[in-house]
Amino acid sequence: MQQSARIVAYRLVGLQALVVVVIALGWSIDSLSNIGSVLLGGAASVLPSLYFAQRLFATTSASAAKKILRTFYVGEMIKLALSSLLVLLILLFIPVAILPFVTGFVGAQLGFWLAPLLANKMNTLKEE
Repeated sequence: MQQSARIVAYRLVGLQALVVVVIALGWSIDSLSNIGSVLLGGAASVLPSLYFAQRLFATTSASAAKKILRTFYVGEMIKLALSSLLVLLILLFIPVAILPFVTGFVGAQLGFWLAPLLANKMNTLKEE
């Protein structure tokens, strides 16, 4: 069970990254220089999500419900702090186009929440 949940978590992060790539391709129509900004915005969300997935499944066991819940909340707080820190560092030290950057970040956030729906839809299509 834990192994399959870990795989699902990594797939969700992968779908999140795929959303960022699609957004970057969309912005490339306007200018190729926007791709980097979108990818940096997406990375500020995807990398902490990857950390969260790794942390959540690193030490949990099915019999330790309180520990799982605590790990989830601590991991989510760290993920949000890492996202904030990455956004801040990128904006301070890397010249980015703000609108594509924000679009990449927000798209990655939405991708994280929409990924389970997409995964469920793909599983439904496979079963038919």
